[in-house]
Amino acid sequence: MFFDALYKSLLSGGWVLVPIFLCGAGGFYLLLKMAFKLGADLYSSHFDDEINELIEELKNEDLIKLKNLKNQYLNKSGLLHKVLLSLLESRSEKPEAREVLIQQDVIGVYHTMDKGMHMVSVLAASAPLLGLLGTVSGMMSTFQVITIYGNSNPVLMADGISEALITTQSGLLIAFPIVLWKNRLQDRLDWVRKQIELCVTRVLNVEFEEREIKDGTL
Repeated sequence: MFFDALYKSLLSGGWVLVPIFLCGAGGFYLLLKMAFKLGADLYSSHFDDEINELIEELKNEDLIKLKNLKNQYLNKSGLLHKVLLSLLESRSEKPEAREVLIQQDVIGVYHTMDKGMHMVSVLAASAPLLGLLGTVSGMMSTFQVITIYGNSNPVLMADGISEALITTQSGLLIAFPIVLWKNRLQDRLDWVRKQIELCVTRVLNVEFEEREIKDGTL
């Protein structure tokens, strides 16, 4: 009964519902894809401990513990661990070459973070605009019926009014959760970006100080 009523309502919405639902499907797909890319970074809040552990092991140069850390980073999901893995794998390079490699990896992570989020905003903004288009289309159909048959029979005007209301409602219902989820993910992406910058800065500064001490300039 419910699905039958829903099916009839969708039919009343007209052709505009198709691009509205496509916007919703595309938006949710991109958001899910980004959530999977974030992995553990979506909810983790103990990244400082992992940075401190990496710095400590890099200072001690314990190959066994460094190998264990590498395996941990390989098995963990998320973008932050990709940066930690880059810091760990490039430790044998010269300082200048290492900074270039790390910078390339960080830029790649930033590109992954930004990829698709602008399109989500476009899709979220398009859904209610398409709903407005359906409203205009439905009202035009209603006025055409009034022009031909007059306004004495409201049943004849029902199809156009249904199209106008259903498309507007659908556009808003699809855009609202996409905007909320997108803002939540964007806040988390901003946090991840700050953590990456802090991590790289701390590790490189500590290693610079260690080199200065070994060279006797500190």
